[in-house]
Amino acid sequence: MAAFASENGLGAIVGEKTAGRVVGANSFKVGHGYRVALPVVEYRTWAGTVLEGKGVVPDVLEPFSPDAVWTGVDGQVEKAIEIVNGLEERTAFH
Repeated sequence: MAAFASENGLGAIVGEKTAGRVVGANSFKVGHGYRVALPVVEYRTWAGTVLEGKGVVPDVLEPFSPDAVWTGVDGQVEKAIEIVNGLEERTAFH
């Protein structure tokens, strides 16, 4: 969803670069408690961008802080709200 929004200019992506680990795989039991996973699908955007190994780079970098979240503060969500509020203020008088 982040790649779609970014590629189509539908909104600002706030946070950290996504991992880029999106190859779909099927796994099969091979005996003795083991499984083998084989890649079966590659995710691409409508524009043909392959996301595997690249991820999505945010428009606004806001690092994730597990310690802050533990105390009930999500800096990424707060930054996104700050951006939305700024947009509302700029369009309120137009």
